[in-house]
Amino acid sequence: MEPDTNGAEANTKNPILENDPPQLNADNEELDPQDLRHREGSSGTGHAESCASTPTLDGSPPNNDFGFLSNHDSWRAMESERTTRLDQLRQALDVQIARRRRNITARREAHEAEDELQKEIGELGERMKILLEKQTRIEEERFSESEISELINARVEQLEREIKVVERNICAIREAENEFKADEGKEREA
Repeated sequence: MEPDTNGAEANTKNPILENDPPQLNADNEELDPQDLRHREGSSGTGHAESCASTPTLDGSPPNNDFGFLSNHDSWRAMESERTTRLDQLRQALDVQIARRRRNITARREAHEAEDELQKEIGELGERMKILLEKQTRIEEERFSESEISELINARVEQLEREIKVVERNICAIREAENEFKADEGKEREA
């Protein structure tokens, strides 16, 4: 009798594996077993690889496994740099404003000092006029012509010296004002 090879071959097959139900996708379509094996082999690393390959905002590779964290760090660095730049500009503006205020204050003080000096010159002129009138009366009443002339000349010389001091002060104030104007011109050009 010939051996029953059909029966032996039938026994080597696993009926459970042969009868596994087919794998279906979301559309209830049967999936290819080779495609299933490809998905099972890559399911453990596909997500990590996609996350690791996510570029940052500036195009540089991420420094961790999650691209959005690198994007966040890049955004924070740019925001910090922008804040630092704004602080520097604000400080420079404060310095310019303080310098402009000092110049304005100095100019106002110079104008006030010049007005005071002009007033003082006027007062000295009035005093000189009064003195000359008094000296004229004295000449008529008590002193000789030569004595009165010497007295008047001495007093006039004294008043002239005082006026020259005041005029030098006015010139110094005007020079300082011109320097302030020159500084403002340079600041505007800058």
